[in-house]
Amino acid sequence: MAKARSADRRRYWQAVIERQQVSGQSIVGFCSKEGLAPASFHAWKRRVRRSRHGIEMRLSDLTLILEGIDLASVRHRPRWRRA
Repeated sequence: MAKARSADRRRYWQAVIERQQVSGQSIVGFCSKEGLAPASFHAWKRRVRRSRHGIEMRLSDLTLILEGIDLASVRHRPRWRRA
């Protein structure tokens, strides 16, 4: 049930973001007209952008999934070495 509500919210905000882009208005002006908080708009815009790039964060199990690859199972390799 929670996933369905989350998907509904994501679709709602995707539509809001698209309407803002088509409107040509600034985010602040658009949000003011629509009765939305600009901070919420920016947060959802970031979320939607990340999901479009195949990035999904699951905070409940602290797993980062990037296009179906569980990065938690990938061994960390430092970029530098100590002398």
